[in-house]
Amino acid sequence: MRNKKYLLLTDDYVLISKGILVNSFPDGTMQLRITEGNMEIASEYKSICLIGDSREDDSNMCLVLRQNDDVIMVKKIKSLNPELRRSFRVSVEFDTFIYPVSGKWKGRYSAKSIDISCGGIAFYSKGDFQIGEIGEIVISNLSKPVIVKMQIIRKEAFKDGLIYYASKFINLSPDEDKEVCKAVFSVQVQKRKNDFLSQ
Repeated sequence: MRNKKYLLLTDDYVLISKGILVNSFPDGTMQLRITEGNMEIASEYKSICLIGDSREDDSNMCLVLRQNDDVIMVKKIKSLNPELRRSFRVSVEFDTFIYPVSGKWKGRYSAKSIDISCGGIAFYSKGDFQIGEIGEIVISNLSKPVIVKMQIIRKEAFKDGLIYYASKFINLSPDEDKEVCKAVFSVQVQKRKNDFLSQ
């Protein structure tokens, strides 16, 4: 399917570029147009990793074959861990709110995102949430913000009364999954190493 979006990573999972699919072939060869980030892929990398924006997409390591202007030709050489798409996270800051689902508190708490993946989000807040607690969070860096359920999996005291939280998204519908990944893929390319939210 043409116009599918991909994140392009180094083979040690540093985000370097974003691109869209121009064409794909039965032998695993793909043509991609680089839309943002490092444009000199062929001259700097022998292989790259691709993460697609759809939950049906496999994550793949690819051999870089050649490049013509902003179009590169790559060939799939192996499939990567299916969790890579869910766990690869990008830095992004936006103001948001947390609402209770399983917690005993009422109302809402303000929060500021740190990074987001298709599988979860890390944020700072003054709210004292418990590990395992379920809440709803507003993903606000979209043209139409979406509210999704998340579960706290880690917390650490930070400073000035703030607490660092890592969370994972739960019970996402296909539409919610698509919107969350849209938030990930809309982030400006930054060179940052992969870090798994679940660790």
